[in-house]
Amino acid sequence: MIKLVKYFINRLKDIESLKKIKMLLLSYFFILITSNIILIVYSINNNIYWLLGIIFFIPLYFYGIKRYFRFKKEKKVLKLRARWGQNLKRDRNFKDIRFLFDKKQKTDDKGIDDQTWDDLNFNQVYANIDHTLTSPGETVLYDILRKPLFNERKISKRNIIINVFQKDKNTRENIRLELLKLGRQRKNSLIKLLWGEVPKPTPYGAIFNIMALLSLGVLGSFYFWGGKSLILLAIIMLINTGIIKYFKKKFFQRLPANSIRYLASLINTAEKIAAIESIDSKEVKDLQYELKKMAEKVNILTHKISEVIPNSIQGETAIIYEYFNTLFLIEVRSFNASLHEINKNIEKLKQMYSLIGEIDSLQSVASYRESLDYYNIPDLNKNSKVLKLKNAYHPLLDDPVPNSVVLDNKGIIITGSNMAGKSTFLRTVGINVILAQTIGTCLAKSYEGNMFKIISSISRTDNILKGKSYYYSEAERLLKLINSVENNLPSLCIIDELLSGTNSLERIHASQEILNYLYKNNVLTMVATHDLELAKKLKGKYKCYHFTDNVTKKGLDFDYTLKEGIAVTTNAIKLLQYLNYPDEITKKAYKKVDNDLEVYFSKA
Repeated sequence: MIKLVKYFINRLKDIESLKKIKMLLLSYFFILITSNIILIVYSINNNIYWLLGIIFFIPLYFYGIKRYFRFKKEKKVLKLRARWGQNLKRDRNFKDIRFLFDKKQKTDDKGIDDQTWDDLNFNQVYANIDHTLTSPGETVLYDILRKPLFNERKISKRNIIINVFQKDKNTRENIRLELLKLGRQRKNSLIKLLWGEVPKPTPYGAIFNIMALLSLGVLGSFYFWGGKSLILLAIIMLINTGIIKYFKKKFFQRLPANSIRYLASLINTAEKIAAIESIDSKEVKDLQYELKKMAEKVNILTHKISEVIPNSIQGETAIIYEYFNTLFLIEVRSFNASLHEINKNIEKLKQMYSLIGEIDSLQSVASYRESLDYYNIPDLNKNSKVLKLKNAYHPLLDDPVPNSVVLDNKGIIITGSNMAGKSTFLRTVGINVILAQTIGTCLAKSYEGNMFKIISSISRTDNILKGKSYYYSEAERLLKLINSVENNLPSLCIIDELLSGTNSLERIHASQEILNYLYKNNVLTMVATHDLELAKKLKGKYKCYHFTDNVTKKGLDFDYTLKEGIAVTTNAIKLLQYLNYPDEITKKAYKKVDNDLEVYFSKA
């Protein structure tokens, strides 16, 4: 039996093998228990040999228990392996996930602003990258993606740690096992505790201790006074019940018990991860050393927290516990002591939360990389205002068409038909620039570029509640874009349809001057437009690219491939034909367009 169990466990390959192991372990324990019952029955007659037989079975129980825990670990490992490189869909509460970013953003405004984040559909991009296992992981990953770095050394350090998770399977699985044990909080309330307002401990803590000592004294007085001590005991129980009720009303609701329990688990996870033997990576060992230092300073909290509302006590034992809890104020005193330690070590706890979140985030990125068809580590160069992408693709498309582009001290203007791919390409570039400067991962064959401050103006709508028109909202956004320009830090501005909410005459001239201004002020600008005249006016300062299309009676056909030059075909009238507009409308429209194009290109 033992050899058979050992054989299967050592050769564990898949879930089916795991199910066989479980059945074998159950059979093993069944045989042990049955054998022991038989031995106990026979040993009732005080037969020493039967008693020795029972003792002989004790090591076998320990062996079985050891194998059982190994079985549970292997089960978790298989679960983690199945999830590696897989995008598992789950519901995400972005209000909770972005809490850390919002708190930090109040003191640091260099993160990606909300409009740019929404323009690039980054909640969905985040969901693809989010292979995290813990609440700290999902909040820190969001914070990382919202804050591009402008320091190549920091990006390189992240890449080294991500590579460790990709290549060192043993280290990865050991760390991920600990993260899996920590898991997620349903409402992520711990982060709101640490970065919110932690209640101060009550100044009456000394009184709680005195009441506990009085209770002990009253119990001792039964030896001298007998039943008379019951009166004192009843008085103390009444007073302590009032204290518990008051304390719970004032503190427990503001600081849910599950928050501080999760905090204890966080400290325990930090200790476990710090003790894991990893490969010889200075960056990983530095993280482990920092976790170890912080865990040593705050591990007193785990003892204090363990006494706050123990959740393992049930049934009749719970009644006995509640009696002693009231008598000695166990929960109240432990809770108050926990508040004291949390306030005392709040900064260390924040750092610990962030470090565990960072480790979880970077293993998540490693897993995300494994899900990609291909990716590239960016070549970041601060010495020139350049951006070069080869075969870059959009992460949210099932079958994306890769495109290449070069912005070398010049912006680009993209023309082309409706639905041909202009907006998608703008988003592709914007997403890849952010990923390059946050997680060092580009969805491209190659990536070379400076480090940019990124801002966009793509999705615009009327703001009815504020009484703002489409054009007014767009003009406000463009002004923010212009004011965000910093000459010491290159900017990448992504714009879809400049000033599209106004008449063509004013739009062309105002758009030209806006793009001229950005060109002069250390900005690489990418613009998608239907205005061929705008592209013509800015030749020399902006490179021209376009997308083409083909509309037939069978439908619309796009190749979604970026090409150099200004678009010479449009599909607006073709779409009207496809929708069976009257020939009188489409033919006359075509004739006028042909005349205008002839004039346009003769002037060009």
